[in-house]
Amino acid sequence: MMKQVQAFLLLFCAASVSTFTPSSSFVFRSRGAVALNLFGNKGEDYDEVVEKLMKAKGFTREQAEKDYNLYLSNPNDYMLDKGYDYYEALGYSNIMEGIMAEAEKSGTADSIREELAEFKRQSQMKAISIIGVFFGAFVYLKTVYDANPDAF
Repeated sequence: MMKQVQAFLLLFCAASVSTFTPSSSFVFRSRGAVALNLFGNKGEDYDEVVEKLMKAKGFTREQAEKDYNLYLSNPNDYMLDKGYDYYEALGYSNIMEGIMAEAEKSGTADSIREELAEFKRQSQMKAISIIGVFFGAFVYLKTVYDANPDAF
């Protein structure tokens, strides 16, 4: 009985992990990016990148290091924050309004809408599959328990 439960849980975990695997269009690949390693070393290119930030944006060394460290700590949040700031500076109330307005200006609004609709559809399918897996696990375990409560 326990082997059946273990096998079920193993399949459940495998299904859950594959559900959260991003599609190839949303995987960001790092090209020579510098990341903080486990020991806190900043990498070989850290100073070079900080110098470039200082020249490009007119930052002081401290400002450039702070900005680059924010990027290194979480690149996705960093880019979202910069996007919010950019579209807010252009006068849009939120990032989606800004993206769509700028896409309409450049003539790419239809393709952006299609990409967003596809992303929403994939997200909904993942959510439904996760709920289904949990529901299936509950039903299976309830059935096994009802068949032999002493086995648990």
